[in-house]
Amino acid sequence: MNQSAFVGVSLDSNQFSRTWVRGAISHILSKHADLQFVLADRLLTYNKTIHRDNGSSTLDFLSASERIEKRKKDIFQFLTSEISRLPGEDRPRVHVATWDDYSDVYYANLSRALRIAYIALPAFRLCVEYDVEAHLIKHVGRHDEGEIDRSLCASYVLDETAMIIRVTELAKKPFDYYPQEQIETLQCLYEGRFSAIGLSVEGLLGHPKTRVFSALRLPDRSPSEAVEVDLKLL
Repeated sequence: MNQSAFVGVSLDSNQFSRTWVRGAISHILSKHADLQFVLADRLLTYNKTIHRDNGSSTLDFLSASERIEKRKKDIFQFLTSEISRLPGEDRPRVHVATWDDYSDVYYANLSRALRIAYIALPAFRLCVEYDVEAHLIKHVGRHDEGEIDRSLCASYVLDETAMIIRVTELAKKPFDYYPQEQIETLQCLYEGRFSAIGLSVEGLLGHPKTRVFSALRLPDRSPSEAVEVDLKLL
């Protein structure tokens, strides 16, 4: 049986329906030794911390933390309830972790390196901006947001990229599954598009890459089965 698998769970997405999660667990356990869900709870800090009023901005970390904690708890309970439905021998093969569980020095080093690349390399910056555009159009319905929103969204993309590399490449969970295609930033990095200008996965890691991504498309979800998403995006 293949090595461990990983699923990053976006807390502001409706892709993780009950139908998809049940199908994904069954499919992944049939192919891999175990499965690690990682909740992207800390990424919501980029979306929930700023409050605007008449053109001015304030920060409210306490309110953001409370809302994120509530959402994290709901998704955690949802996933653990699905795990509890598994046969006894399969339950220990599925685990749920949070962003903080992997926010160590390895993750910090990856995040720092990607931030440097974003500032220094126009080609990489354009790639990240592609994901920013896609994110804003999908979740806000427009792409002409202010500079603050665009900067926060770029940080979100870089943070997400760093964590996925951290978990798949350094935690020995190379098989990465998601309900849809990976973001452009990850795809371009893994295709080696920036290697000639000094940015590559191998260079970030110091050893060959092992991550294998799969977009796991399962039957369409029923709206009644979807996990309720009540958090507004950027």
